Amino acid sequence: MTFETDLEIMRTRSAHGDNRLDTRSSCKKRITVERFAPHARLNNIYTDEVEVLYMKKLITILLISTLLTAFAMADAGDMLPDAIVMRGIAVSMDLDGDGKEETLRWDLVDVDEYTSSLTLTVVDTEGTQINYPTELIGGQAVYATDMDGDGVVEILLTGDIASDDYYTTCLHFVGGTLASVPFADGNRGDNGSDYMAEGYGMVMDISGNALSLSGSQDILGTWFATRIYALVDGRFDFADDGEWVRVTDTNESGFWEDNYGVLTTTTPLDYTAVDGSAAQLPEGARLMIVASDKQSYARFITPEGIIGTLTIAPNKDKGWGMTVNGIDENSCFEYIPYAD
Repeated sequence: MTFETDLEIMRTRSAHGDNRLDTRSSCKKRITVERFAPHARLNNIYTDEVEVLYMKKLITILLISTLLTAFAMADAGDMLPDAIVMRGIAVSMDLDGDGKEETLRWDLVDVDEYTSSLTLTVVDTEGTQINYPTELIGGQAVYATDMDGDGVVEILLTGDIASDDYYTTCLHFVGGTLASVPFADGNRGDNGSDYMAEGYGMVMDISGNALSLSGSQDILGTWFATRIYALVDGRFDFADDGEWVRVTDTNESGFWEDNYGVLTTTTPLDYTAVDGSAAQLPEGARLMIVASDKQSYARFITPEGIIGTLTIAPNKDKGWGMTVNGIDENSCFEYIPYAD
């Protein structure tokens, strides 16, 4: 895999005649310093005069540092650093298994004055450029790796389309075109479709042919939940036990005091303990939902470390929300933090 970049290191001169950054709103010129690596971005630097200096040695140092960091992270068993494609940097790799390298690159394209979306570009061996625009406007990232070892690279585009609605598209470059790989329906809601053109959620992990996605789910409140998919026979199917799992550290200092997702009961609630016995939460008990199948149960934990399972069901009378032990959820808790 090889990298190319036209990255320029920018030095600014302020009105004071020195090399400080001048961020006054009255300045006429606007320069955006693009991020060199994921989550390292500096925007909206306003200057009167800009001197652009090519610093190839510094670029080389930054590349080496970034790659060494990726290798160190990969030692922990996480494939994400190896697969990541950094924004604005062209990557040469054989995408379709024909023994010839194509060029892969992505960047942000302005949608309007305030919004930019991810666009992927592939240049084939004949020099033909294929663009793939998306509606991903936040938290964008791209990964490229052959997950199932068939010689065709899976190109994963992930990000937010609006209001914490994250999606992941998987593309194959075959026959000179980019084609999407279907996902089992893990969408927020009833999951009535068999397959979707994209996976619901952001990429959390890649391990062999397995892919973990995390996205918003509405289960006694709206919270991010993770499912695992496996790439088999050209599509992503669920490869877990059917649970949406919340990844959170309930032992973190201040967690139970500051977390809006904590529920407080307004009536005694029957539940099933981990040993299968019947038990009851008292009125005023505090709990956090940590896993659910979205249809029949929701597992919780309390600040005291009690773990149990509530019997839930979609509220068909209302057309949304849940029932708990056959009772409308709003009659069971003080406040349920649903998001639009």
